[in-house]
Amino acid sequence: MALELVFVCSRTINALRSGPLRELLDGYCDWLLASGYKRATVRSHLSNLSHLNVYLAGRVEHQGRFLSAEDVGGFFEKYSLHARGEGFSEFHVLRVQWSINRFTRYLRQQNLFEPAALAPYQPLLDAYLEWMRDYQHAAPGTLGIRSHCLARFLQWLGPGATPEGMQELTHETVEQLFLTYSQNMGHAGRRSMQAALRTCFRFCVDKGYVQQRLDHAVPTLRIYKLATGPELCKVYKHLTSVAPSAPALRIICLPEDGQK
Repeated sequence: MALELVFVCSRTINALRSGPLRELLDGYCDWLLASGYKRATVRSHLSNLSHLNVYLAGRVEHQGRFLSAEDVGGFFEKYSLHARGEGFSEFHVLRVQWSINRFTRYLRQQNLFEPAALAPYQPLLDAYLEWMRDYQHAAPGTLGIRSHCLARFLQWLGPGATPEGMQELTHETVEQLFLTYSQNMGHAGRRSMQAALRTCFRFCVDKGYVQQRLDHAVPTLRIYKLATGPELCKVYKHLTSVAPSAPALRIICLPEDGQK
């Protein structure tokens, strides 16, 4: 079998053959070797693909021998966040992306890859990502996160996710969307959406799609750690009297010595 020509460790071979990609990796390994890749390079590509194999094993939706663009997009979204949290470099994420892109090229030749249907908002999203890459010099991992967050925003806009439709947005609409999104998201998710929306609206101004600075409409959610003891009640009363119904204010009381 092809994997035995590249790997010596039986545990590594068994891991590659135990996941959802088990029926594809031997053929892919043969294809790489026949294309003239060195064994060390083939080992590197297959090792990077093991991350995708693990991700797909946890997806109930993935079935059969085919790989879809949705599978790949979901992996990049999750792995970019994981790699950043683990302290991996952007270059590591880029190498994984290169390996998976080469794998999907092979699958296309074998008619084993399902491309994504072109969404109505895709031209706007592609133009934004090109602007981020060429003018903001965003790293591949950053582009993956921005793409995921902005796609959710554009899906919410529906038919209005066009350069013309962006002109109809108001500060109130942007603020309400973000606050609704934030209710079920953690701190990292909110920060990612904030950055995606703000850079998107700056892109729209730069391209002339909108005239008003909608990036200022994206709220900043602040979290305050309050003092404990008698002073806590005073601070709480002051904050609620200043902004009793402000949706962007969260107050967290941390226990200390049994008091809140």
